[in-house]
Amino acid sequence: MASWTYQAKGLSVAFVSLTDAIPGVFIDALNRIELVITGDFDAAALALERRRGDAIGEVWALAPLQLVGEAHNSLRGRVDRLVPWWIDGTIIKFGNPRIP
Repeated sequence: MASWTYQAKGLSVAFVSLTDAIPGVFIDALNRIELVITGDFDAAALALERRRGDAIGEVWALAPLQLVGEAHNSLRGRVDRLVPWWIDGTIIKFGNPRIP
């Protein structure tokens, strides 16, 4: 989760969590919540179904690159965007690894 990137753009960020195991940030100006889901995507999907009624706006899920297929299968229709992340050396990267 890259709260610092939003803060660098002057946006306010609040730390939230979907469950104890799923941390996230809420970006008020974008009406968006970004969640970091590293496993048990079925449990995350159930938690999202319970929370979607809370009118939390857009939901983005960040998942490890190697688990994106599993995340997609479980979270389809429950999140607005699925963003892969991976570590390259000491740098955390987000998005499509094939785009330089």
